[in-house]
Amino acid sequence: MFLMRMHELGIRKVHILGSSSLPIISVCAFMSQRFFDWISFDSTTWRMKAQNGEFIHPYDLRSYILHETGSYKAGYRCYCPSCKGRTLGQISRLNKIDKRKVLVTHNYLAIQGVCMDFGEAPFDARYLEDRLKGSKRTDIKMILQGMTEIQKMCSVRERRTSRPVYTSPEHSIYHDTTHMDTRSI
Repeated sequence: MFLMRMHELGIRKVHILGSSSLPIISVCAFMSQRFFDWISFDSTTWRMKAQNGEFIHPYDLRSYILHETGSYKAGYRCYCPSCKGRTLGQISRLNKIDKRKVLVTHNYLAIQGVCMDFGEAPFDARYLEDRLKGSKRTDIKMILQGMTEIQKMCSVRERRTSRPVYTSPEHSIYHDTTHMDTRSI
């Protein structure tokens, strides 16, 4: 509702502080393609999760605490520039400092990747549902229901006319990189 109100006030660029959750990114992707020139956001989720030894899955942003024995697939390999093909089991056995270094960059890239995917796609509830098929997130139904409700609410509003609903390859959603300070690693 607050994004719709901003649109009604003529605001074309929005920055949201403090959240990089999948539901927030989904709303930002949907709204940015229809009502705004761009929406950016920042958070320290990537860093805080890394400090706690958590791996953010690049597919659906669920996270796993990487302990020696955990409820994650130890054989899952990540090929991002930080993980370099290591399995979650291998990452979990790194010493604390090395594990944090790998996870800080990996988690940041995972969030960036989802933003890029969502920004490049004709984003709507159907796209999100297709994207999340097979996801093990426990909140999938809630996220999809919320996105469907937002889409219905917005469909009765006038769409902005300065550009089409879907534009590619430009991105209209951004995870702000100005606060990535690797000195905290």
